Order: sequence, then C-alpha cells, then structure tokens
Amino acid sequence: MSVERLIDRDQRLQIVRDMFRFKVRIPLNMQTTLVGRKAAEKIRGGLFQAPFPDHYALNSLLLTADSWVFSPEKLLVVGVSPKSFGHYVYCNQQGGGLAYLGIKDDFDGRLPGNVLLNGMHIWLNLLKQNYDELLQRVDVDRAGYVRRQVYAWFVQLRLGTLTVRELIHNFSLLSHADWGGLLASVADKESWGRVWHMLISLNKSDAETQWRSLKLLDDVSDIRQFSQWLTRNGTAEK
Repeated sequence: MSVERLIDRDQRLQIVRDMFRFKVRIPLNMQTTLVGRKAAEKIRGGLFQAPFPDHYALNSLLLTADSWVFSPEKLLVVGVSPKSFGHYVYCNQQGGGLAYLGIKDDFDGRLPGNVLLNGMHIWLNLLKQNYDELLQRVDVDRAGYVRRQVYAWFVQLRLGTLTVRELIHNFSLLSHADWGGLLASVADKESWGRVWHMLISLNKSDAETQWRSLKLLDDVSDIRQFSQWLTRNGTAEK
C-alpha cells in the first residue's frame, strides 16, 4: 500500500530520466500537485512553457524543488471535458486540438501520429536544453519514440483515422536505425503489453482505446450526477 513519503533527489532524477525513455511514472497533470511559490520561481523559462506547460513544469520541479512529498490521498478526479486538449485528442480531432492551443509540434526527426507523444518530445528537448547540467548523458530515446508512434499508427488504423496507404507512407519515413530499434521491440515487454491492450479494446470506445485508464460514465451528464456517482461508488469525501 502506498504511504505518504518524501521523494528524495535521486529518486526524482530517475523519474525524469525515465521520461526521456517515455516511461511516465507520475501523473503529468498539474491538478494533482500543490506547488509553493518559491519552488515555481525556480522553473527555468517560466511556468507556462508550450506545448504542455504542466508537463514541463512538473519535470522542472522534480529537478529543482527543495523537497517533494507524495500523498496517496485521493483528493480529485482527472477527466476530459469539451474545453480540454484531451477532448480533441480522444475524439480524433488532433489538428483541431493543436489549433485550439495555438501550438506546432515540429522538431527534427518528427513522425506523424500521436500529438501528445510529439508534444512530449518537444518539452523533453526543452528540458534538456534548460537543465543540461542536471541531465548530462540523458537524451530522448529515439527507439522508444518510434515504437510508440508505430503503435499509434495501428490504433489510428483501427479507429479509421488512418488509411492503409497512409500507414505504408508512414513506415517509409523510418530510417534504417529506426527499423533496427523497432525490431528490438520484440524483446520489449511494454510493447507486447500495448499490443495486448489494443486487441482487448476492440469492443471499447475510441477514447478508451487511446487512454487505457479512462473510464466512461454513460449515466453522468452534469456535475450533480457526477457527485452522485462518486457517492454511490464510495469515493466521495465529506
């Protein structure tokens, strides 16, 4: 069982290092974090950095905060609303989501596919640039990036937002080194887990297919009904 505890600097650095391998070990939503003003002032470049300010800020804080305390208390629920970027992504309107935020996801070596993954690549590059002395010998894992984008292509194919012709074109964008990293995925346990998830999600909604932990509440249409749902499921706080 998780208990409240202090996360030391070495642990925090390892969490950030794993981000560069696209292994996300903490929620990248600022709603789950309370930040002191002095800690926020240490974020290089400022708190609001495109494309996803909370992702960049949280990783900056992992690197620079004097202390970081984890609490297992369930104090909130993170979801997707029509006014959130996630709404565009999980409704397969990714272009509209980028326009909504007014951002571009261009960078060297970019592949089409999951815009959240491309956005992560951008803020990882920015993190490396701004904290190079803390992230020596840490670079974005190209093979890990390619594996996840290829998985995204097959998810898009399953959802009908990518044609077979477009899939073939996407594969033509891969370099010889990318193919080598992709073949190495045979020994990657997480890759097999993603394939299994895609297979068992054939009867699920499009959003659930793309976001593993998403739970649709078909009988909830407003905040009052959501409060009642929380009460029924024993998760509401007094």
